[in-house]
Parts: sequence; structure tokens; C-alpha cells
Amino acid sequence: MDYTKGRNLLNNGNNLGLWARESGVSVSYDAEKDMYKLESISKTSSRWGMYQDVVVIPGCTLTLSADVCDGNKHASIGLDIKLDGASMGWPATRASSEGNTKSRKSYTMTSADGESAKARVYLHFSPTAAGDYAYFSLPKLEYGSEATEWRPAPEDAVDINSGGWNS
Repeated sequence: MDYTKGRNLLNNGNNLGLWARESGVSVSYDAEKDMYKLESISKTSSRWGMYQDVVVIPGCTLTLSADVCDGNKHASIGLDIKLDGASMGWPATRASSEGNTKSRKSYTMTSADGESAKARVYLHFSPTAAGDYAYFSLPKLEYGSEATEWRPAPEDAVDINSGGWNS
């Protein structure tokens, strides 16, 4: 694992359709907004979303950042860090969107000391009816206390023909 400050620890940050998601929600790319739309298919209460778990250094400071935008519900980001063996739950909301304009939100926290730890990044919203939605893009989890400019994880594939990152 590369512990360089500014290195994105999240894979597929530029393609949220590849992230794990809870049942009853769908993820689709909205080209007009240049963001991913998280939509309720059948959920009408509580928090629902998509997530990624990452092994991290125990006792470290991590910063999560992501672009968020209201749909007809607020978009929220969550981060939780647990020592290995502890039950991984659903992280509390750490930052939320504030309107229908895309904005970058971030949250910083420090993990407990131990032998190994896992972080869960949770992009979510709270639907009250099927069809409710919120928008997300370019999540980044990195070591340190400052959010830096988004870059893909080194493991994310490079498309040599287009000269850019796969989407």
C-alpha cells in the first residue's frame, strides 16, 4: 500500500457504477451534470447508498472528499474507521450538499491505534419515496488532514488510446 499524501485510496472514483451499493438503489451517470445519480428504486426511509471499504494504517489521519449535489434529496458523505475484527457498520453523515449546485465537501478523522484497520466510505441519501435521488462524483480518501485535488487511484486503468483515464 502506498502511503503517499494526496494518493487516492479509493478505486473507481471516476466510475461510481462499479462501487458496491445497497439493494433498492440504482446508480447511473448523468452526462448533463457530469455526476452519478444515486436513486431509490424501492427504499422510502432511512439512509441508503453506495460504499467502498479500504484497508488503512491504524492511528492515521484520513480525509474524505467528494463532489455532491442535491437532487430532490441532500447528498451526504460518511467515513468510519474500525480496527480489524470490529463490525463495520454504516458511517454517520459527515458532510452534506447544500443546494443543486455541485460542491466539494470533505471530512477528516483519525483512526485508533491497532494492528490493522479498515475504512468505509459511504455516499448516501435519505429517500422518502421511490424515485428520490441525489448526485455524487469523484470521491477521494487520502492520508493527511487536508483534501487535495482529485486524482484517480494508481490502480485505476489508463486508456492509452484516448490519452485519459477510463470513465
